[in-house]
Amino acid sequence: MAKRVAGGEDIPLVEIRYNDKAIRVTQDHPMVVLGEAPNISLLDTLARETGYAVKQAKDISENDSLLGNDGVYHKVTSVKLLPVKTGQTVINVELESLSGSIQEHAVVANGIVTGDLLSQNALKQAKSF
Repeated sequence: MAKRVAGGEDIPLVEIRYNDKAIRVTQDHPMVVLGEAPNISLLDTLARETGYAVKQAKDISENDSLLGNDGVYHKVTSVKLLPVKTGQTVINVELESLSGSIQEHAVVANGIVTGDLLSQNALKQAKSF
């Protein structure tokens, strides 16, 4: 691990449910999904080459399937914004990468493949174009 970041989050977290499980993440957290990412040429290329795409959690819907650490895509059953809790804190990590490949920045949270801080920032930057 290259870096661990903890801090306050003053906007609602997103709760995504699948297979009787849930993952709670920030709205801009990267999620690996089957299919295409919305209007981001860099990520559309990734989807064409690999069959998967990356979306921000706030863009996930019940039409999506999330990549599990078992290699299977799991159908999203619900997505909701959670109320902000007083003193709400989030923790993120950035992984070290030897090759610079985005795949080296994948992490698993509650059985679902997501991205680390570097991939989260890259996704935010790509959406700003």
